[in-house]
Amino acid sequence: RVTKGGGWLVFSDLMKGDAPGVSEDELQSFGQTNMVADWLTPAEVCRTLTEAGWQEVSFEDLTLDIKRSFQLMLRKVNRLLQDPKACSGIDLELLETYKNNLTKRVGQVDRGVFKW
Repeated sequence: RVTKGGGWLVFSDLMKGDAPGVSEDELQSFGQTNMVADWLTPAEVCRTLTEAGWQEVSFEDLTLDIKRSFQLMLRKVNRLLQDPKACSGIDLELLETYKNNLTKRVGQVDRGVFKW
């Protein structure tokens, strides 16, 4: 899609974190697990957009919002797992895997593995 002169571009997506102590292996593993190829840090995204001619480029860090979303999803999954009647027709192994992944994501937010 092409914008007109003076147009705006807003996008929201996971970006690679740049916190100290996060290994390149973990970043690569997260990218592969979440189908994120060639992901960039917020600074790299801003630089790339500026080089492409965009002006007034900025990053608004909403990572804590996605953490809250993960926490709410995790709470719902835990409620489902505690109520066998609510899990009728749901693959419990898949639900447990989802629970474990959400728990991991919350920890990864805290450690700076990704930004949003």
